[in-house]
Amino acid sequence: MKTSSPERLGPRLDRLKQIVLLEMPPGVKQKILEFITSMKDSDLLTKAIKKGDKAPDFTLKDIYDNDVNLYAELEKGPVILCYYRGEWCPFCVEELVALQEVYPHFRRMGAQLLSVSPQNKAHTLSTSGKLGLTYPVLRDLDSKISDLYGLTITVDEVMRKVHEEIGIYIDEYNGNLSYKLPIPAAYVIDQAGAIVFDYLNADYTQRVEPLDLLDNLRRLT
Repeated sequence: MKTSSPERLGPRLDRLKQIVLLEMPPGVKQKILEFITSMKDSDLLTKAIKKGDKAPDFTLKDIYDNDVNLYAELEKGPVILCYYRGEWCPFCVEELVALQEVYPHFRRMGAQLLSVSPQNKAHTLSTSGKLGLTYPVLRDLDSKISDLYGLTITVDEVMRKVHEEIGIYIDEYNGNLSYKLPIPAAYVIDQAGAIVFDYLNADYTQRVEPLDLLDNLRRLT
């Protein structure tokens, strides 16, 4: 029996955005939209590691406290590397679930998926458990690797108050007072460490299509 392909993520995120904005107090909604616009108008993406660059190496802890090294994983096959903000972000949750749906296809092609966020151990474990993720979920404490890849933003005081108004305390999720978050980003990295595909978007309501990642993996075979 032929199995149906996973639904594309874009339409799911569009529906989610409508729901999230509808539920927000008007003042919060306005500040969120202004923040997204300011990020899109910034030069943030010019600083990020991109297609054609060599992927910086790193070692991070997974939910079991095992060290996961990028280049050790690349010895086994290509790597898909995705950055997300945290389990408090509904757009991140939708992306992580969509990646899980396509993950078996990644594995059949010999590739590994590594997801990275600045969350502390407890919330990284919670994210993986609640969503039933079977791929490695890594914690980038203090955003050192996000900094290395040029993906980090620092949430200013205005946006901290906006988050707190709707019950999100980023310092508690990350376990520090840096208020650093990564922009949504995804890479396909070949076994030589070259980035052959990138997705970078300063608008956190938009994410990479997992099926596009799959298409780029096929090009490596």
